[in-house]
Amino acid sequence: MADNTALDDVPADDVEREDWEDETTDVDLHENAPDDDPDEEPDDEAEDDEEPDVRQMFLDWLTGHLRTVEVVGTKPTPWCPEWWLHPEVVARFKALWHASMQADASVQDGDAGATSSWWINHWDRHATVIFDKSNGPFRDCDPDEGHLYRRRDKTATIVPATLPSDDVEL
Repeated sequence: MADNTALDDVPADDVEREDWEDETTDVDLHENAPDDDPDEEPDDEAEDDEEPDVRQMFLDWLTGHLRTVEVVGTKPTPWCPEWWLHPEVVARFKALWHASMQADASVQDGDAGATSSWWINHWDRHATVIFDKSNGPFRDCDPDEGHLYRRRDKTATIVPATLPSDDVEL
């Protein structure tokens, strides 16, 4: 887990983006600046439209957290360099992130044990599953050889998803 590059290859999104160079100069900034009219109302809508980059917040938390983890139970620790291709792992990491934010908020509200409780009741339980060498989602992956390296049928799902018949009450 000490690999600080584990998340470097996470795709930004499904859209390839061009790198735009900022060719604006100081002169351009001054020439294109809006007139400062004291009677004009500020454009609050532009600031309100900016939403936090939740994806980046999650990846920052995950990267930082994985860098602090030293023991997950098995050696060598099972890992997949393309961990985001494992839906269960993504769901568990997101659940851990959400619970971590809740624990942080609880600490702010005076619950000094919230972080410890998070480690014991959340991280330890999810890590036991995620990093289980025999049965965990990374069991067929290799940190060097890649995603599902050991699996013969790389397209096979572990649990086939079938829907119940219409007469089954859910």
